[in-house]
Amino acid sequence: MNNRVDFVIKYSVFTALSLLAVYLCQTASRDWINYQWLFSIDTKKSWEQVFSEISIFKEPIYYLITKLGGEIVGFSTLIAILTTATLITKLHYLSKIVPPAYVICFFYICSYFLLLDTTALRVAYAMAFTIPGFYYLQKKKVTLSFILVSLASQIHLTAILFVVIYPLYFIRYLNIVVF
Repeated sequence: MNNRVDFVIKYSVFTALSLLAVYLCQTASRDWINYQWLFSIDTKKSWEQVFSEISIFKEPIYYLITKLGGEIVGFSTLIAILTTATLITKLHYLSKIVPPAYVICFFYICSYFLLLDTTALRVAYAMAFTIPGFYYLQKKKVTLSFILVSLASQIHLTAILFVVIYPLYFIRYLNIVVF
């Protein structure tokens, strides 16, 4: 019974934080206008044009999802869904890496993560893959970890910088740096 209550409280707080991030993203962020402008450009492109422009260096996962999802539910709703899902995912895996959930929430509120989820959306979405990637690396599931970081780089190319963690992981004496 106590575990279920803890679970409900933990994910209620995670959901509340993500809804706060969605609200701030769409109301208080100056970047929101730029995202809407970029989305309006993407909606004018045909699917053939979108597919012809796909490259691993142009973050195809993000653009394909926003094109498809934006046409189905609209851009604002899509961003709300993505922000909520990715933020809950990040907080879930962070709470597995650093156990007390209240510590994760504290650092989330006090750190740049709130800024990321309200302004730098592609970076925030990519982090939703890199954080589980670090978790699985810690659990010695290197292949799954590498796949997640590779997927993150297809949402935001700078996530490829997290590949630096793998040589550090395999060098025994530097393992303490990683974990």
